[in-house]
Amino acid sequence: MKKPEFFKIIHPSLCTTEQLRIPPDFLKHISDEDNGIAVLEGPSATFDWHVRFCKKEGGTYLTEGWKEFVRDNALGKYEFVVFRHRGNMCFHVEIYAKSGCKTLDEYKAKVRNAAMSFTSTRPYFMRCLYPSCVYTSYVLNIPTDFAEAYLPKSKKEIVLQDRSGKSWFVTCNPGRRQYTFCGGWTCFVNENQLNAGDVCVFELIGYMKLRVYIFRVNPTS
Repeated sequence: MKKPEFFKIIHPSLCTTEQLRIPPDFLKHISDEDNGIAVLEGPSATFDWHVRFCKKEGGTYLTEGWKEFVRDNALGKYEFVVFRHRGNMCFHVEIYAKSGCKTLDEYKAKVRNAAMSFTSTRPYFMRCLYPSCVYTSYVLNIPTDFAEAYLPKSKKEIVLQDRSGKSWFVTCNPGRRQYTFCGGWTCFVNENQLNAGDVCVFELIGYMKLRVYIFRVNPTS
């Protein structure tokens, strides 16, 4: 059975707002018992955003977290965005450029697939790097399940190590809604010449120490 879906065209004015109205006709697919958080699964299926939804005068909206989704996916150039409801307020999102082509092009898909082929007997997680991770805010969100199981519960420095053994200290911050890498992450990004579209696999190799494997969207970097 086809999953229910709706679409939005993201024009520039939507980039200045912090909410997105859900079409009224779509609300029949949302249970009154669903909680106030929607999960938006990104086009690469390696990252998701937790966005609050709420009913207010004028309709039902995606609110807190929507602005970050717009920023991280560099939206605002009349993209055609499809929200496919998987159930329990989880949506798979597909983004099409004004040209009609998916923004995740064939080569980026190959990079993603190469990263997804990574295996290890140690715990690890994977992240596709969005523009905000490497160009603007220089913050990387960490999967909650991994962070709660293996990372410190208070703000501390941890070590990122490349395959050659070179190390960088970054701050792991267990924020109110999301664990993040912040202080020191900028240096790691710049020295490793990371770009939007690259995929990083973080493998736990010791106490507060992660080895990073980089899969580049531009192999010449």
